[in-house]
Amino acid sequence: MHVIYLIGCAQALFFLALLRGKKPFTKGDRLLMVWIGGIGIHLLAFYVLMNAWFDRPYGIIMLLIPPLIYLYGPLLWIYTLWSAGKIEQFAWRHYLHFIPLALSVVNYAYLYFFPAAMDLNFFRDGAAIHPITGMIFYLLNILLNPFYVVITLVQIHKHQKNIKSAFSYKERIDLQWVQFLAYALGGISVIVWISHALIAFGIIERNYAADQYIFIPIALFMFVLGYYGFKQGVIFKYSPTLPDENIISKYKKSALNEASAQALLDRLEQYILAEKSYEINQLSLRDLSEALEVPPYQISQVLNTKLGKNFFDYINAYRIAEVKRRMADPTHERFSILGIALDSGFNSKASFNRTFKDQTGTTPSAYKKSLKKVSA
Repeated sequence: MHVIYLIGCAQALFFLALLRGKKPFTKGDRLLMVWIGGIGIHLLAFYVLMNAWFDRPYGIIMLLIPPLIYLYGPLLWIYTLWSAGKIEQFAWRHYLHFIPLALSVVNYAYLYFFPAAMDLNFFRDGAAIHPITGMIFYLLNILLNPFYVVITLVQIHKHQKNIKSAFSYKERIDLQWVQFLAYALGGISVIVWISHALIAFGIIERNYAADQYIFIPIALFMFVLGYYGFKQGVIFKYSPTLPDENIISKYKKSALNEASAQALLDRLEQYILAEKSYEINQLSLRDLSEALEVPPYQISQVLNTKLGKNFFDYINAYRIAEVKRRMADPTHERFSILGIALDSGFNSKASFNRTFKDQTGTTPSAYKKSLKKVSA
């Protein structure tokens, strides 16, 4: 059973090699390498613990088991900020998130060199400098990662909302895989809570063997992190044009009046229809602003105030209209619905079906069947 932790270590080394050879190699990949490397060391330390190698020279690695639990949440948070384009460089404030990790390392180093006199058997039943410090680390153990999961999910929700103001698509930039990681870490946190509850009620014994229920999911988490981290390409960095919740106050400073706003809207629609810009599957607000030579925020203002739409809904309305037009055209009868959708600017079947249902209230296949009934 213990071999699963060694397999997890081997997987960590494998993914580290893959990430290091990835082209292009980004700062986000460096964060992932630190994360995967930390998990690999965590699993190795637990493997050593489960074999009770307290008298081996390398047994000291076991002292990293408690501190490394404080690595997961902060790295999830910082990786999310980087992926969302919120940070480009590490600042001093980002290192503050690793204070619990540093304090825990100092705590166990002190115990090892002084009270334990370098005897790892001292830690068989757990140890703390003081009951208060023991309680603090216990609370951090059960609360720190859930805290980071919550703030990460909030940040991802804001990001997914903001990209609709600047992009006509969401694939690969909506951070869904990072959201999945947050849910996975939240699941591990729930297992930690359940484990502590079972110990408190005397259902399972209070010893390090009980932690195997936590480290098996951690091994699986490492595989998911490595697989999706390698699979994920470079996330397109963007500057959020205007978050929806602040859009009105921002527009008050705009030079556009009613007449100029209407003129810009007419010009925008003429350009999109003439160039069929909506057929560009990765069309962004910045693309149109450069083509029309107007600031992105002015286009966003016009769409929001004149039409009540964000950029995502505006462009996809053109795409849906184009799909409906082609469905009704007998010359396109030989093409599949998906083929028409992809040719009209959609990136995937899932995004097309979802957007079509949102904007028409029916599915693409049901809509096509209704066209046949009308023509019959």
